[in-house]
Amino acid sequence: MTEQKLNRRQWLAKMTAIAGAAIAAPVLSGAPDTSGCTDCGRCMPCRYGVDIPAVLRFHAEAIKNGLVPDPSLPVESAAYRKASQRYLGKYSRAITHTHQAHRCIRCWHCLGTCPENIFIVEELEKITAATDKMREALCYE
Repeated sequence: MTEQKLNRRQWLAKMTAIAGAAIAAPVLSGAPDTSGCTDCGRCMPCRYGVDIPAVLRFHAEAIKNGLVPDPSLPVESAAYRKASQRYLGKYSRAITHTHQAHRCIRCWHCLGTCPENIFIVEELEKITAATDKMREALCYE
């Protein structure tokens, strides 16, 4: 039997599936839950430049202030596009591109550091998926 060579990203994805399944199970569904972040900074520094507390804080505030587009709306709708544009504009002004959630490669360095038990890697992935969907919506203009 030949062993398949994996690149770093493939290996991380495989390890995530194996090691993280039990830990991530309670938080895998639904929208990101970043409301418990106390901005303690224990998750920092991120080796890949993500400003974890700022990203989590921004997203929690965006949810609280109604800036996140309604996920029940179709991506092609004008309302979703308008909300996406507003959210992404504020996100870009609040957190530079090089410190945003999409920079997370799931290295797990921050795993277990959060006193609030936020599964940071999973939350950053959800934020990235949400912002990717918002960017996609802007392509329908």
